[in-house]
Amino acid sequence: MKIYLVRHPETIANRDGIVYGWMDYPYTELGQEMARRIPSYFRGMEIDAIYSSPLGRARRLAEGIGKEAGLGIITDDRLKEMNFGVLEGTFFDKLDQGQREILDRLFADFENFRIPGGESGAMIRERADSFFQ
Repeated sequence: MKIYLVRHPETIANRDGIVYGWMDYPYTELGQEMARRIPSYFRGMEIDAIYSSPLGRARRLAEGIGKEAGLGIITDDRLKEMNFGVLEGTFFDKLDQGQREILDRLFADFENFRIPGGESGAMIRERADSFFQ
């Protein structure tokens, strides 16, 4: 069995340096072009199923791949990006001291530190493990 993991195209949050996980942002112009081109990679491949995060930025690309493969997609919340809690929607270069401390704690102990209102690395791993099982 082969599993292809495909990340969504560039969003305005990627381009503008915004902390985001569960918030959804539209594609940039480059992201739109990527979303048009990526599905052709899968042309002619035998694909049994397409799973996607329900977030629009991932789902739209999955739908493009599904169209290429003649398949519908299955969305699953366990495939969502990390929930960055109180940091969601903030700009990396405009974090206040308290927000920087939260980010520093996350980087120092990604596995165990849970962002207030969000998740830890362990929580993401549990979601992903549950999906793949």
